[in-house]
Amino acid sequence: MCGELILGRVPPPGEPGECGENVQPKKRLSGTSWYSSFAPHSQAAPAVPPYPSTFDLRLLDSDTSWIYSSAFHSLAGPALPPFLSIQNPMIRIVMLGRLGNNLFQYALGRVLSEKLGVPLVMDGSWFNAAGWSQVNCLKQLPGPAAGKVEIVRRCSLAARSLLKATGKHYWEYRGVPILRESEQDHSFDSKFLKAPDDCLLFGYFQTPLYFRDFEKPLRKELCMEGLGLERGREALAARLREPGTVAVHVRRTDYTGNPTLDLCGPSYYQKAMRQMRDTLGGTHFFVFSDDPQWCAQEFNDADAEIVLEHDPSPLVDLHLMSLAQHHIIANSSYSWWAAWLGEKPEQRVILPQQWFHGIKAPIEEKKSSNWQVAN
Repeated sequence: MCGELILGRVPPPGEPGECGENVQPKKRLSGTSWYSSFAPHSQAAPAVPPYPSTFDLRLLDSDTSWIYSSAFHSLAGPALPPFLSIQNPMIRIVMLGRLGNNLFQYALGRVLSEKLGVPLVMDGSWFNAAGWSQVNCLKQLPGPAAGKVEIVRRCSLAARSLLKATGKHYWEYRGVPILRESEQDHSFDSKFLKAPDDCLLFGYFQTPLYFRDFEKPLRKELCMEGLGLERGREALAARLREPGTVAVHVRRTDYTGNPTLDLCGPSYYQKAMRQMRDTLGGTHFFVFSDDPQWCAQEFNDADAEIVLEHDPSPLVDLHLMSLAQHHIIANSSYSWWAAWLGEKPEQRVILPQQWFHGIKAPIEEKKSSNWQVAN
């Protein structure tokens, strides 16, 4: 007994489905109607790919009305939308992590899209609603807003169900080449810059080496000025633009206690701040953190100020941090981008000596111009 994943246009109630059964909706969500059914069946499945489970999962997205099979053997209705096109070559990227990670993925994707002359699609179908709310702000940036990428979250319930059942994203059944970054080695790898014009990329790609020849257009595509991100925070934004300001990023909630990520403790920040004071003089530190209460206990110097107010959109703090003249970043792609997007002629950026524990990620590959590792 086998099962298959089909997403698509479901016939009206009472009409036969493609397997001959009468279809009745089982679940409806406000705004978008979904049909889902978990039921074993005995219909022979295609020879490839193998199906590891014994259920059908059928879903209807009323906005797209597609029938989509993980075996790509059953297609009905109008032509497939571009993000599921079988004919059109494109660069596809599985969105992983949060905004900082997605910006690195976007950067590499844009390099390949421009080089190969094909569209770029970033797919976040496996995000639940809470996760999606933290990454879909990427669409507001000038490049995505101008159509440089298609950012999709279609068939989310189907995609997450397939991932849970099989351990694979639905693009892995598409048959295109998959270029996957090693989970244990995040070093720069030139093979990703040699990707074919029709492929799927799976990884974080956290180094500017992937886009060192595309920096100028990338900065324009990711520019946050003029997006209204300072609304209600105008006074803080003005102070951050003053000489001698240093944005300090402290990430704790998902790092604390994590042996791979919990690397930037109080001693790192004390040394980095002392290094800034010795180099610049007249500094004022603005501490941005997901745990401001903890920071209020640890950062009690007269020249340090904890930013207590935070906006639900991660773009707001990213923009505000970028306004500072200098930066002390965590081992976090979020503050990495704040520093990179906040580049200024006399900017100083300090980063930790180690990015991960247990994953190869050379710190020299994280550095941009004039950045330095903490002593």
